[in-house]
Amino acid sequence: MRIGAYLAAAMMLGVAACSTNTTYQGPDEVMDLAPSVAGQPADPAGAQTLADILSTIVGDRIYFALDRHDLSAEAQDVLTRQAGFLRQYPDVTVTIEGHCDERGTREYNLGLGERRAAAARSFLVALGIGPARIATVSSGKERPAVLGSDEVAWSQNRRSVTVLDQASTADRSPPVSGGIPPGRSGVGCLRGPAPESPDLGLHLWGFGG
Repeated sequence: MRIGAYLAAAMMLGVAACSTNTTYQGPDEVMDLAPSVAGQPADPAGAQTLADILSTIVGDRIYFALDRHDLSAEAQDVLTRQAGFLRQYPDVTVTIEGHCDERGTREYNLGLGERRAAAARSFLVALGIGPARIATVSSGKERPAVLGSDEVAWSQNRRSVTVLDQASTADRSPPVSGGIPPGRSGVGCLRGPAPESPDLGLHLWGFGG
């Protein structure tokens, strides 16, 4: 009987140990992950960096409808998780990149990408994240995530992406030549003359992807 009691106690301790959760499950849950420096291991085994957690667990991007910059319910859920992540790591700063699909002129899409990044930033600020921690930049249609000229590709390119400022440069796409780097508290938008756009035959100034 005594041996049986010892075995039962050991099994209960094992179950309790296995129930400890170190993964991100919600915007207000504290992750049991050590350093708060982007690009460095965020758990004792070095299995994940903060950049990994943001991209694969929290979610680093949201998507938009055609020629829109308003936030869907799904986008708001992702941004709410991002706010929880940023509250846990108060020394981390980020840049939100606004992107568009290939339709429309370069100039119009730069403005649309700016509005998308600004909408995401405003939502995070409304949730209590300091505005000085969030920069924005627009790449317009210059940096598609998916190549293609159909809705499958376009839907993945109409996005904003939250990027850790201290992440490895190997994880960042190079800026478009001639781009203006964003300031810490303002909106940085890639500017330049709008070329004659042969893409899809669109020469409209009032429409973009």
